[in-house]
Amino acid sequence: MIKSGSCGKNLTWTLDKDGTLTIKGTGEMKNYAGSDNPWNRLRVEIVVIQQGLTSIGKEAFRDCSGLTSRARKLFSGKQAGGHDRLLCR
Repeated sequence: MIKSGSCGKNLTWTLDKDGTLTIKGTGEMKNYAGSDNPWNRLRVEIVVIQQGLTSIGKEAFRDCSGLTSRARKLFSGKQAGGHDRLLCR
């Protein structure tokens, strides 16, 4: 693990040395403004969202252009699944 933290009331994140960002816990992700998400400027290549997340926070993946539209499409509203992997390009 390179870095970790919180991204919601009951959600945590970890980034490993290979660039995999894992989000786990339950509930809604925090909303972010601009580039203030905690993984901004970190090398994120894959995002793994484990079961329990109910929504992705606003602008959570703003700086990962290949991920943003896919994340919004896959996890619109309150729908989020388990062990979904999203690639950043």
